Amino acid sequence: MIKSTIEQLLTEDFAEIWQLLSGDEKRLIADNFTIHHYKKNQVVYAEKDEPEFLWCLIEGKVKKYKDGIGGRCQIIRLIKPVEYFGYRA
Repeated sequence: MIKSTIEQLLTEDFAEIWQLLSGDEKRLIADNFTIHHYKKNQVVYAEKDEPEFLWCLIEGKVKKYKDGIGGRCQIIRLIKPVEYFGYRA
């Protein structure tokens, strides 16, 4: 069921992003993905960590933030489902 969900995302939700890839390249991505489950407020990666993967959020929300002055956190970006994160342009 999970593989069919990923295949659906690759063909429908990300269609304009993935149209540059060939069928074999899409199949390679679909065969090599991993799914991670995180609980609320669990850290995916911390500031100054080198991102190793291209992450795509399937469901839920991710808050990207920096620690600010006085221990307050400053939200930089909110990531919603079907958005990428964990890389720099």
